[in-house]
Amino acid sequence: MLNVPSRRAIVVLFLCVFSAGCATSEDENAVDRRVYALEEDNASLRKQIEDLNAVETALSRELEAQKNANGGNTRKAEVLERENAALKENIASLQRELSSREVQPMTEKPASFVDIDEEAIKGRNVKVIQRGDGTVAIRIQGISMFNTAQDTLTAAGQKVLDRIGRFLRSHSDLLISVEGHTDATPLGKSKAVWGTNLALSLARAMAVQEYLRSKQKIPEKRMRVVGYGEHRPLVPGRSKAANAKNRRVEIVLYSDPS
Repeated sequence: MLNVPSRRAIVVLFLCVFSAGCATSEDENAVDRRVYALEEDNASLRKQIEDLNAVETALSRELEAQKNANGGNTRKAEVLERENAALKENIASLQRELSSREVQPMTEKPASFVDIDEEAIKGRNVKVIQRGDGTVAIRIQGISMFNTAQDTLTAAGQKVLDRIGRFLRSHSDLLISVEGHTDATPLGKSKAVWGTNLALSLARAMAVQEYLRSKQKIPEKRMRVVGYGEHRPLVPGRSKAANAKNRRVEIVLYSDPS
């Protein structure tokens, strides 16, 4: 998904798509290989489509010229027509294959706030909220989940996810979007590791998703992962209080439309 990069490399590569995290280095390598293989194949397919489109355009022009020419070569025109039809079918086939490889967004509707057992979820630094867009989310303040500039869950963070995981297992009708958010503090020395807060936020969301998958047995197909970095703060400013509010993971809940 070949020289296998580290998990952090794949995080930077997939800043705006959702993908599964990995529990072991062996799993990481398998995901990395699959990601890079698909990227390579998709790039090749796009190039083939581009080339075939160019050839098809040239053939169409030649065919049209043959038809319009006085005393044109009828046989050659027929050959060109067959080639033209074959090229169009090849283009359509390649486009279908490429489309099947692309990540498709989940179709969902917000979960109902009244259906969520808030008491089973909330705790210190954890609460159930209804956001301005109508979605219901479990908001976990980052201070309880990760150490500074790290994507490894703390023991306290794991306990929080154990509680949330039990709730999610009992509500198999819900789809889950794990959203990572950082504050706006520059990364400093950690910039060499993450590059941007956006990458760090996605890595943290991936860590949460992977824990829910591997430890709490939440099916991967029910989840997606998003990183927003510092770009969706709850409060403005860079004060200690503002940073504490803006560093968070939100597990957004949707009703499965199927």
